[in-house]
Amino acid sequence: MASAMKRIGNCSSRIIIGTALVATFFNIRLGHSFSLISSHGLSFGHCINQANGLINSRSLRTQHRGLRMSGSNEGVPAKTHGQDKAQETKQRIEWIIRPSTIEDDEELSKLMLESYSKLLAADYNDDFLEKAVPMISKPRPELLTCGTWYVAQHPQTNQLVGCGGWTKTNPNPSKPVSSGANNSSPEGPPALPPPHLRHFATSPSATRMGVASAIWSRCQNDIIEQCGADTTLEVFSTISAEGFYQSLGFEVEERKNIPVGGLNFPCTLMRRP
Repeated sequence: MASAMKRIGNCSSRIIIGTALVATFFNIRLGHSFSLISSHGLSFGHCINQANGLINSRSLRTQHRGLRMSGSNEGVPAKTHGQDKAQETKQRIEWIIRPSTIEDDEELSKLMLESYSKLLAADYNDDFLEKAVPMISKPRPELLTCGTWYVAQHPQTNQLVGCGGWTKTNPNPSKPVSSGANNSSPEGPPALPPPHLRHFATSPSATRMGVASAIWSRCQNDIIEQCGADTTLEVFSTISAEGFYQSLGFEVEERKNIPVGGLNFPCTLMRRP
């Protein structure tokens, strides 16, 4: 009989502790739990202390599992360095895009020299680049002051990280008017040569960060405003930049050599219908 009473008492104690757990978690005042506690000679405070002990024990085990899963040694779950790096990469910088000026000449010369030397190396041989790059890395005065050739500037350091723009004039005057010329019809006015994108370059330290795309966006807005939304565009692209222009909707029209200071520079005429 004594053994049976002891088992009943243990069972009742568990019920009471369970009741205290519920009360502790949900802040419920259960009036009848006081009578249950009193009838078994246990204090409610004693049961609450046991309940809190169980809660704290479960909480510590949960935290321990969380730490093992996260792989952190600092006592709190933390992002890995790779996750932090990926987060930083996704944050796109809002580049300042402004028209170039004569004062930008020196800094742009350095930027274009570095850009063309490194970013064209995969598609042109070293001997050719050694001769050609110095000749194509000097900004043309007419571009610097035309108002539609732009620089990309870092919003905090003011460093120039890219350049590019467009003009209504053909950079290769010896080339006849393209079949993709605008406003061409037997009854209409004489055909106008398509606007051309001109001299895009990005600092090697800022590639794949939206620099060229930001400049293109400015050019596109200008062209729509000044020439119309259906205007055909052309660009003489380096072999290395074909992929970029294709991503903007340009198509390969013709592969040719353009004379540059006595050299024949292999490039690709591309058109955006």
